[in-house]
Amino acid sequence: MNTWRSRSLAAPFALSFMAGCDSAPSVDLFSRLGPPQRNVALTRASMMSGAVMLRPPQGYCIDKRSLEDHFAVMSRCDTLGAKAVSGDVPLGIIVASFTPLAADQALPDPAVTAAALNLRDISETEVSERSVTFRATGDASVAGTAADHWRATARVGNHLMGLALYGPKAGPAIRADGRALLNDVLTGTSPLP
Repeated sequence: MNTWRSRSLAAPFALSFMAGCDSAPSVDLFSRLGPPQRNVALTRASMMSGAVMLRPPQGYCIDKRSLEDHFAVMSRCDTLGAKAVSGDVPLGIIVASFTPLAADQALPDPAVTAAALNLRDISETEVSERSVTFRATGDASVAGTAADHWRATARVGNHLMGLALYGPKAGPAIRADGRALLNDVLTGTSPLP
């Protein structure tokens, strides 16, 4: 994997990009998910002025109320009032943000992301040509969630996608199931022609 050529350039870039991942309000989102409202659950969304199609993992939907051109919040479809079967999909909240990324620009490695977001205890790092996923500990920016959570960054066409998955304390979303959820987003999200 290529790494940043200059840490002095990497940290501000990661900060500006990943700040979107933590822009979810500091409230207890799990308690605000009910009662479900109609017509707020989306199965996909066009992002970055139509350059990217965001697709949530199976059993999750995009909360239409959160949707901006570069930002979206996803949660289980049933918590958003959708009739889609969520089955035993873990309860969690996935925050996605996007920013432009030059063709020759490498993905930020977990250490850069961790330094920019004041994260610690980086573990279970998995790197591919297109994405990086890892677990980290940090202040829970979403009330009612564990400090341990999953992070991912990925190249989607000419954009950098950042993902953060928050789950209830001791819930399956903060264990191995969380990586699977993020991998589903990474696989389903694609650039548009």
